[in-house]
Amino acid sequence: MEKPKKEGKVKLLRYKKNVSYNGKTYKLENPRKSTRKGKKFMIDIVDKSTGKKYVRHWGAAGMSDYIQHRDPKRRERFQKRHQAIKLKSGEPAHKNPLQPAYLATHLNW
Repeated sequence: MEKPKKEGKVKLLRYKKNVSYNGKTYKLENPRKSTRKGKKFMIDIVDKSTGKKYVRHWGAAGMSDYIQHRDPKRRERFQKRHQAIKLKSGEPAHKNPLQPAYLATHLNW
């Protein structure tokens, strides 16, 4: 039987604790290394109006990001690609704090 991985703290960019979206406020808390295979980070997101807690995993394990390479041209290209991702409703995914695209563009790119 495998032991669970230790969840370590991670360094993120522009880490805001409270985010408003569509009239709701979400609290981002406890960013850490992901326990999911193939993912780099995970975070708890709490809907402040209902108290419901979401856990989101994002980032490809083994791939570098802006936190590591600090290359502004690569960052610009990543941001442009992710801003083109749309949800089924047609809205940009990078604006919804429950989406991995938001987490990637705002926290580690």
